[in-house]
Amino acid sequence: MTNKEWNKGIEYLQSADEGMWVEHNGRTVIVGNMTAGRFECYEDHEFITVVETEAEAMVFLAGY
Repeated sequence: MTNKEWNKGIEYLQSADEGMWVEHNGRTVIVGNMTAGRFECYEDHEFITVVETEAEAMVFLAGY
């Protein structure tokens, strides 16, 4: 993931409404409203975890 892609992803997630999503290399982050966090993380359509911040969501997407 390039710096430009990272920055665009952060900007998108900061302003995204519930139900919007972003994908990268088979990983998906869906903006939700769960008790444990705002971003639902999936890999190959399988639920993995929930994270709270845009940065955590982007780390998941990048595969770090």
